[in-house]
Amino acid sequence: MKDEREQDPGSQLPPGAGDLAHPTAGNGGAEVSEKADELLEAARKRGRGLLDRQKSAAGEELHSVADVMRGAARKFEEQQEGGVAEYVDKAADYVDRVSSTLRERNVEDLMGEVEEQLRRKPAVVLGAAAVVGFALGRFLRAGTQRIAKERRGGS
Repeated sequence: MKDEREQDPGSQLPPGAGDLAHPTAGNGGAEVSEKADELLEAARKRGRGLLDRQKSAAGEELHSVADVMRGAARKFEEQQEGGVAEYVDKAADYVDRVSSTLRERNVEDLMGEVEEQLRRKPAVVLGAAAVVGFALGRFLRAGTQRIAKERRGGS
């Protein structure tokens, strides 16, 4: 007589794999389940730690970007471009608020807020993500080009 898993072609478990967690397998199934839970929790903690470090680094980098934007606004003011200076200064304030939010809030809260905004205003969130992605891409590209130019000896 064939094993049930062998008779069911839709079974996703390989033959013998279900025996570890089968109730008649004794304590082996419970031990495997506990070990899997421990490994999963350890992976979650490491993942959270990595996300927290990246979040903090992004917050610090955005704060630096806001400072650079404020410097640019001062330059515009010196060149009698008050309207542009005001716009850049307001944008710097916004970037600084985002920076503070990243540094002060935990990842779970941030993800919950993004999900909530995505449910309420999906087009706005996706548009903002596209703009942020584009701006970040330009910023990173400019930085790498500057570094490459410095390595070539400033030519």
